[in-house]
Amino acid sequence: HWPIEVEGIAVDVFVATASPTGFDSIGPLGPALGGMRMRSYLSPDEALQDCLNLARGMRYKHLVAGTPYDGGKLVIIARQQDFPRGSNRRQQLFQIVAEHVESLNGTYITAEDLGTWVDDIVWVNRFTRHVCGVPVGGWDGDPSPYTESLCYKLLVMAARRRLGSSTKVADLRVAVEGLGKTGGRLAARLLRYGASVTVADKHPPAIRRFLGKIPMEARGRIAFLNPDWDERDDRPFEDDELAGIAFVPADVYAPCAAGGTLTDIVAENIPADVVCGPANNQFANGSARAAQILFDRNKLVVPDIVANAGGIIAVHHGLVHGADFSRKVLREDIERAVTRGRQILNDANRRGLPPELYLHRELIPTLIAERS
Repeated sequence: HWPIEVEGIAVDVFVATASPTGFDSIGPLGPALGGMRMRSYLSPDEALQDCLNLARGMRYKHLVAGTPYDGGKLVIIARQQDFPRGSNRRQQLFQIVAEHVESLNGTYITAEDLGTWVDDIVWVNRFTRHVCGVPVGGWDGDPSPYTESLCYKLLVMAARRRLGSSTKVADLRVAVEGLGKTGGRLAARLLRYGASVTVADKHPPAIRRFLGKIPMEARGRIAFLNPDWDERDDRPFEDDELAGIAFVPADVYAPCAAGGTLTDIVAENIPADVVCGPANNQFANGSARAAQILFDRNKLVVPDIVANAGGIIAVHHGLVHGADFSRKVLREDIERAVTRGRQILNDANRRGLPPELYLHRELIPTLIAERS
C-alpha cells in the first residue's frame, strides 16, 4: 500500500503480487505481470479486495494462456476528473507510481488497464524499466484490439456452439455492458457484421464517443438500455441501473466493464444463451453457485480468463520481441488461443462441469503443478 499526495489530492495505491505468503500460498510462478487500473472505489478495503482478486485472476489467465508470468495487479484510487489525460497532475501521479514500481526490482511488471492508457504507460516507462505495452516494432502498444479480437472470435464460436453451427453474426442480438477501449471495439465490430446490439455504459461520454464511430446506416441496430436516454444527458448511470443490461432480451451477454455482474439472481434470470465478454472476475465473489445455475439452465459461459487473454498475449509479444514485434505471429497466437478456448469448452462438457468450475477444479491445478 502506497499512500500518495499530488497537489493536495490524497491517492491510495495498492499492488498485489504472488509470493510464498501471498494470495494462495503456492509460491511465485514467475515475475508478476498485470495492468494498473485507476478508478473510484467506495473504500480502500474495496480497492484492496479488487486488487487481490484481479491479481489472482491474472495468475490463472497467465497459466491458461501459457505466458511465463505470475499474477499481479496495481490499483489507483482516484477520480479521472481529478487527473485529466495530458495534465501535469496526472504525470506527477504516474511518476510517483512508476518510482514505486521500480523499487520492486522486477517482481512486478505493469501495463495499462481500466482507466489508464498507452500514453500513461509511455510516461511510466521513463521512470521504471518494469513495464510492458509500450510502442515497439511498429506496434502502438495498445493491447485492447487483441483483447477484443480474441473475445469476438470466442463469442462467435460460443454462439454457434449453443445456437447452431449455421448461426451468422447478423442473426445475433448482443447486450454489451461497457463501451470502453475493448467493449466499444467489440460492439462496433458486431454492428459492422450485422448484429443488433443493446449498449450500456456508466459514463454518457463513453456512449457518445462510441456512437461517433458508428456509421449512420448501422445506428438503427443500436438500442440503449434506457430507451429514453438523450445524447445531451451527462448524468452518470448508477450501478443498479446498469445491472439491467443482463436482463434485456438477447442471444449473447457481453460484460465489458468492471466485473462482478454474474450474481446468483442474474444467473437465475438472464435470457441470453451465451455469456462472453472481456470483463475480469465476472462471477460476483467467485460464485460457484451462479456458474452451476447457468450450466443447469443450459447457458454457455466462456470463462473470462479465456475470453480476455488476447491483451496479455499481445503485451507478452511486445515485451519479448521488442523491435521484432510481428503482427502475423501475434495473430497466429490469437488463433491458437481460440483453439485452446474451444478445447476447454469441450473438456468441460465431457466432464459435465460448468467451464468456470472445470477450470478451477481441474485444469488450473494441473497447470500449476506442471509449472511449479
